[in-house]
Amino acid sequence: VIVHPGTEDEAVESEQAQALLPAEKLPEVILPSQHLTPAERLGIYQGMYPLRMEEALASDYPGLKHYLGDHAFFHLVVDYVQSHPSRNFSLNRLGDHFVAFVGEHLRIKQRGFCHDLAKLEFAMSMVFDEEETPPLSADEIAAVPAESWETAVLTPVKAFRLLALRYPASAWLDTLNDESHNHPQVRRKD
Repeated sequence: VIVHPGTEDEAVESEQAQALLPAEKLPEVILPSQHLTPAERLGIYQGMYPLRMEEALASDYPGLKHYLGDHAFFHLVVDYVQSHPSRNFSLNRLGDHFVAFVGEHLRIKQRGFCHDLAKLEFAMSMVFDEEETPPLSADEIAAVPAESWETAVLTPVKAFRLLALRYPASAWLDTLNDESHNHPQVRRKD
């Protein structure tokens, strides 16, 4: 009911909600308050759901939110959570499909740039959450015989990400905290 895109009455009457709890049994699970019916009480949570999803995604995609503006970003999130509602106890997994969704969303300005910006910001959040790889010590490096270096295979740290971007998303994101917001032009690289 909380993730249903319609009104609280439509949500309570939806086929999915009815399969779990028939509308006439709702008062057995959620008591009315002095001023609200059980459905209206659920409606409070339903109304807050898109706001909480927007807040969660904005923390991982501040550049995209800044570029699109509050209104457009909010509506992008609403469209996204209708396609990919939160199904995990943690909101850390909410954005798992967001980058692809941004790349396919038809009502987004400069979709290619927004896709690259989302891809970059997603990678940054993944790097931040990645398990730390311990560095090789000087003694471990010194223990490698000189003749082995020619064929040595170096493994990057787990947090390493290599991205192919078609737009100047990194340069644009670097200017996000500039007071002047003197962002580079959003043009596809040749």
